Amino acid sequence: LAAGPAGALAAVSTSFFVDYSVLVPPEVLTPSSFVSRTPEGLAVFDYSHMESLERACASGNQGACTQLSNTAWEPNLRWSGTWEELGGEPAPDAFIEVYHAPPGGPFTEVETPFNTGYSLADLAAGADAFYAVGQIGGERFDRAAGVEVWRSVDGINWEESGGIPAVDRVVAMGALGDETVLVGVRDNPGQVVVASTTNGTEWEVIDLPGLLPAAAQGGGQWVNAAAMGPAGLIMHVTTWVRAGEAEREISQIVETADLENWSSTPAAGVVNGYVDQIIVGDVLFINATSGGVGGRVHTVGTRSG
Repeated sequence: LAAGPAGALAAVSTSFFVDYSVLVPPEVLTPSSFVSRTPEGLAVFDYSHMESLERACASGNQGACTQLSNTAWEPNLRWSGTWEELGGEPAPDAFIEVYHAPPGGPFTEVETPFNTGYSLADLAAGADAFYAVGQIGGERFDRAAGVEVWRSVDGINWEESGGIPAVDRVVAMGALGDETVLVGVRDNPGQVVVASTTNGTEWEVIDLPGLLPAAAQGGGQWVNAAAMGPAGLIMHVTTWVRAGEAEREISQIVETADLENWSSTPAAGVVNGYVDQIIVGDVLFINATSGGVGGRVHTVGTRSG
């Protein structure tokens, strides 16, 4: 859901199970096989050889145990067929419906470029327009995993937002003053990315010097939760650092009211537990799970204290 001056947007994601085994020759199916959808068509894999080794190893056959530990966990390919051979590719097994309502008006469905082939990660009302964040699903959709962002001034006509910084996932997106802000993460190693735009086409990546500790070699940073609103931007960031020979986590609450003046506070001094959700209005709220009990809400306060 997202709401702005141009009205409101609602997105409904639907997925369903497809039994592809009905398209496969029955003689290639066994109790140890499974059918997998690939970009080219369908494939039937079999795990019976691994199961036999597991049973022999459990019975004390050390040779089988050795072979099991040295064998790549990849199934045997029993059969494959292309979509052309199968009579055509079926409809997607997931789709997104997007509805728009003008201020005070009813919702009607709108066509968007992200209806199929994407997992819609977020709808957001930026300072200048609506934004939709699509998470590309990797091999499921026959394209590399990643993020694409679209922009719409009226919620009806959409275009791809250019200049988005390279991120592997978007954690939060929204308006902060007259700017639209994106908080994302780059993988391998994890790196926090904060960027802003006033027009949806030119993005400025914001440097966060001195706010986060240096990550250990091979480690990284992760944004557990983030949100922005009238009271500012707040993020819960975890960094893997090295202390001697060991690695440990440092958890911090990072916040700003204007994208220029930043502060960083140890999370333990603000919340006791894992941050599940952050909500920003005129007051900052953090919903944290503590000791296995969820729903503990911490009020951080207003900018005036």
